[in-house]
Amino acid sequence: MKKKTLLLFILSIFALFFTSLTSLSFVHAEEKYSDVLTDLKKDTNFSEDYYTVDDSVIDISVIQIAETPDKELLIYTYQPANITKEVKASSISMSLTIDNNINPSIYDLTFINSNSVFAKYVVNDFVANNDMIHYYEIVSIFRPFNEEYDTQPDDNYTINEISYPVGSLFCAAYTGDSIAYSRIDRDYIEITDKWCGFIRYDKGLYLSFGFYTTAVTDSHFVVFSTNRKIDTLEEAKVSFISQKMTFHSTGLNDETIEDEPVNEEVVVKASETVENENRLCAAKFKWNRIQTIEEFKKTDGDNLKEEYISELDGMKYVLRFTETINSWLSGDGYSSHTWTDISNVTILRLKFQTDGVSYNLGVVDNKQTGSDKPAGEEGKDWSDLEKLLQKIMEVIGTILQILVLVLIVALCSPILAVILPIIFKAIVYLIKFIISIITWPFRAISNKRRNK
Repeated sequence: MKKKTLLLFILSIFALFFTSLTSLSFVHAEEKYSDVLTDLKKDTNFSEDYYTVDDSVIDISVIQIAETPDKELLIYTYQPANITKEVKASSISMSLTIDNNINPSIYDLTFINSNSVFAKYVVNDFVANNDMIHYYEIVSIFRPFNEEYDTQPDDNYTINEISYPVGSLFCAAYTGDSIAYSRIDRDYIEITDKWCGFIRYDKGLYLSFGFYTTAVTDSHFVVFSTNRKIDTLEEAKVSFISQKMTFHSTGLNDETIEDEPVNEEVVVKASETVENENRLCAAKFKWNRIQTIEEFKKTDGDNLKEEYISELDGMKYVLRFTETINSWLSGDGYSSHTWTDISNVTILRLKFQTDGVSYNLGVVDNKQTGSDKPAGEEGKDWSDLEKLLQKIMEVIGTILQILVLVLIVALCSPILAVILPIIFKAIVYLIKFIISIITWPFRAISNKRRNK
């Protein structure tokens, strides 16, 4: 708490008083989306000559931010190849809370204008609050994958957006009618290698209103390694896009319905577990949301396809971040298939321990989409059906035994006609005797009260 208070105090002092420092800028967009260079030159410490042109460097760096009178947030970038190459930023990973409370989210950007090697963007669907001091910890900035400059790593997955580290905490402090901006460097962690995929588990057998239904659970995961040592990974935040899809077929007409894509962010913890439903013949599974590679191999190594097993080499952790249902419904003249596509998977934050020290850091990571084919499968667990058949056979055996006894009784009825009444009277007498013993104390008490 003391550390956070001290940091906020230092940033406030920087923003309010030390205007001669090069880390400070006074960019105020008075007009609605004025020219990027016009804005930047309002900072007396800004030097255009410092930012060189280099067509060979496809890079995007965040050099400043600004808030408009309408409380919009502007992002200013330096892009060395901006003059000759069509490269635009698409989104940023940014947290409005800092220190141990850092919580990055993906914010889409809209390009406004560019001049020389500089570009200006506005953060979509964002409005600053009315506090006197605002904090923006920008972890990374993204641009779309471009086949002209980029190479896809593998046929089994696709990079959607390339990320560039920013690692800066920007402070915007209101002083009367103006805004003072400061910037300090912040720590982050980078994903050095990763791939996404899903393992398919059969949900078993069942009928639904006259239709035959089959379904599977798709467990989506991301395998990764980082540029830093991690002894214990405790928590992670993952961002992805989900889109529900439905295919209908009546024999005459086929139709595919696509729902609107949904941006999702989930936090997974090492303490969380997931296991299968209790359904007849459903595949059995149980695992933690966060696994080491060794743990992943123990729970699903036998399910992975051969081509994916080698992809685990050199990786450190697995995040099992979401599950979706893939189902098929079929009946007389009708069938449908419903599933969910998962794409643009990126890790936003990692909470971990290394050498006894706890860290909670923003993550620099590309957005990636895995194959639409499962990386592994686990089919129906037929042992459930075997157990069910065994129980059915036991019941049938008991019924047969009863039938045999009834047949014997029927054949021996002349003899039993004499013996059974005696046995019946004996049983009735025994029951009465037991009841009499049980109720004797209560009758004794009742007699004593009556004698009084």
